[in-house]
Amino acid sequence: MGQWTKLVECHPHGIPDVLARQIDEHYGALFASARQLRLADRLHGDIWVYRSQTAGFVHAIFLYTCSGKEIRVLSEQVGVLAYEVERFVDYLFERHPEVDRVLFFGLDMGELRTTRPYQRYFCAEDIVIPAVGSEQAYTDKLGKSTKRNIRRRSAALAQRHPSMRFETLDASGIGPALVAQIIAFNRARMASKNKMSTYCDEDADRLAVLAADDGMAGIVRVEGEIVAGSVCARIGHNYYMMISGHALGFDEFSLGFLCCYWTTQACLRRGAREINLMGGRLDYKYALLGDSRKYDSLCVYRSRQAMLGFLPDVIGTACRGSLIEARFALLDCERKPGAAAQLVAHGIRSWRAAKTRRMQEAS
Repeated sequence: MGQWTKLVECHPHGIPDVLARQIDEHYGALFASARQLRLADRLHGDIWVYRSQTAGFVHAIFLYTCSGKEIRVLSEQVGVLAYEVERFVDYLFERHPEVDRVLFFGLDMGELRTTRPYQRYFCAEDIVIPAVGSEQAYTDKLGKSTKRNIRRRSAALAQRHPSMRFETLDASGIGPALVAQIIAFNRARMASKNKMSTYCDEDADRLAVLAADDGMAGIVRVEGEIVAGSVCARIGHNYYMMISGHALGFDEFSLGFLCCYWTTQACLRRGAREINLMGGRLDYKYALLGDSRKYDSLCVYRSRQAMLGFLPDVIGTACRGSLIEARFALLDCERKPGAAAQLVAHGIRSWRAAKTRRMQEAS
């Protein structure tokens, strides 16, 4: 076993491409990727890079910035071992004596054993199709009702629209116009349900840039016209299905679900280890074998005395964290057995139905 080492660099003008590729290969995480951080305008000023490795094998890579008494870690929504986080934090307080707290957003890790005071709370969730191997292995694992629905809906769609074709596009074929069309499908369908889409017109350029480096799209054509699509970014060996949508008038065929399923198969054919369906607890994601992956925010303080220096923030963080965790604890009841959980779930569904009725009446 080689000796553990840490390597630290400072890049005053962003980070080099070779490092960006190394981060993508190590985490396969969209929100830790250089392309996402550049789009969010977070790679300016001095960017510090920390690597933990043994005999050339990298255990963790963190990007961070320093500002006064605070360090913000830019690597977000990543899976990392808890003791690597502890080693990293200990190094930061040693290397930067002026710093009194370190902030993380989006860590998938185990229990911390640090003696330093810290605040940790749930902050985000993705629905992820884990490594399943081949396309056939994935199909075999689908539930019986899901397989039956796929066969039945596919057959009905092909019978009604014999010209229907599913095809994939490489990154070179994905531009803002295509993404904008799929966003328009998404927004129109959400509006038909009296709901607000999370996407806006300005997202087209951003998503096209994220998909431009080895990404792919799955699209469905009828009479040569695009009627559905899913756009994916590739980060390392993982794919992120960033936006999906289908034209109104195809709901009876569950076309959006079919397009996501076919796109998932295409990702697996391209060697995907994981397929991240992003946030949002939608039934079709679970039908496609998606599992919940939760991330925590973490704030570690140098000492209890240092923690008191941030007292208003400490109180605010505790309140925000409690509210977020309470909200998601309620949502968890929708997927839990037991009479109490199902009673809460019924209340949530009734509240949603009442909200939809009020929106329909207002419109």
